[in-house]
Amino acid sequence: MPLRALTENGFSKKIRVSPTVLANEVKRIREAWAIAANQKMKTLGIDERIDHRSNRARGIDLEPTVKIGKF
Repeated sequence: MPLRALTENGFSKKIRVSPTVLANEVKRIREAWAIAANQKMKTLGIDERIDHRSNRARGIDLEPTVKIGKF
């Protein structure tokens, strides 16, 4: 996520924010994306929906899997 504002002259200097502020901003953006994507999928007749919340927040008890692959 970029931490520089886009101005008429290009990108600004890096914006310094606390980890809490940054985490809240990421959550806000994820929620906005889920809402926009779900509205578009609804207009396209797609029944699936995106939920921006974590598995824990949704009450899903899953352990993270081990990454397999090169990257």
